[in-house]
Amino acid sequence: MEVALRMFGAFQLLLYYLTLPLYFLWRWYSPRKKVPSITDDLLMMSATTLAEKIRSQQVSSEQVVQAYISRVEEVDGVIHAVTEQRFQAALAEAIAVDRLVASGTRSLEQLRRDTPLLGVPLTVKESCSLQGHSPISSLSSYYIILYCI
Repeated sequence: MEVALRMFGAFQLLLYYLTLPLYFLWRWYSPRKKVPSITDDLLMMSATTLAEKIRSQQVSSEQVVQAYISRVEEVDGVIHAVTEQRFQAALAEAIAVDRLVASGTRSLEQLRRDTPLLGVPLTVKESCSLQGHSPISSLSSYYIILYCI
């Protein structure tokens, strides 16, 4: 049995090395999709700048999250990065952040100190455990989930 397994492993290795050049040739000559360029200025701002603008109500968290959702929908067909789309939940969280900021229950300084990235959307790798989501822990896991802090 052990000899048969070793022979099968050697056959797999041989097959791998024989087909690898074909794969690279196929990838080299196949047409490539291009990621569209960024058109929304909100996507070019740093997280700290966005957080400051959200706290000072120059821009709403809902606008920022919607801009990121639109970008994900625009490029995900090319890069295939988002596995679990929780866009509606992220928008609901953004609306809650906007209500908190507009309510004035916490001062601008308190918001800056306690929640420095309040309202800024972020993505989380799927290999991280998050409540309500299935974690995948492997080397090939490069997927992200959209969240709003």
